[in-house]
Amino acid sequence: MMYINSSVSANNLLRTGGTIPPVHKQKNFKQSLIQSAAKVFCLSEIEKEHLANKAGLSFHADKNFNLYFKNIIEKSDKSCREIYEDAQVSERMFYLIKSHRVPAKTTLIAIAIALNMNIDEIETLLQKAGYVLSESIAFDMIVKRLIKNDKRITNRLIDMNAVLYDLGFPLLMGREKNTKVSKNGD
Repeated sequence: MMYINSSVSANNLLRTGGTIPPVHKQKNFKQSLIQSAAKVFCLSEIEKEHLANKAGLSFHADKNFNLYFKNIIEKSDKSCREIYEDAQVSERMFYLIKSHRVPAKTTLIAIAIALNMNIDEIETLLQKAGYVLSESIAFDMIVKRLIKNDKRITNRLIDMNAVLYDLGFPLLMGREKNTKVSKNGD
């Protein structure tokens, strides 16, 4: 089953010739559309940020995100291997994030969950990477609710992915985005 990012609108698809930009380009694509809309409608910086937040983005990304990310990893009581395995992110991707790459929002959320971060810590991490959990995107609201309501540490990612799968949303995994997840987490 192929998942389509529900936050990419039909108008955006028409502009790109009917194709969805790859995940790593969607953020830049959305940001450029927001920048264009801000110019056309003469939006203030605050209004532009609110518009970006509706799309699950933030223009207040921290240029030192990777340093911030490294500090979080170093303060963790888990090894790097435990973190990327728990988050189901490849070792290569994990080390790319540590060095210079800003990951997709779902990958970053999966890593944050593997680090047992609370909702405030996750929102700070996302904001530093240029993302937010938007009140306007169903996927973001479901993830936020699951994080707030799930106090258990074990199998958090598996349980959250089971709910997301049942609802037809993409999974919070780096490697196996379209892997079927059973309801009991097996």
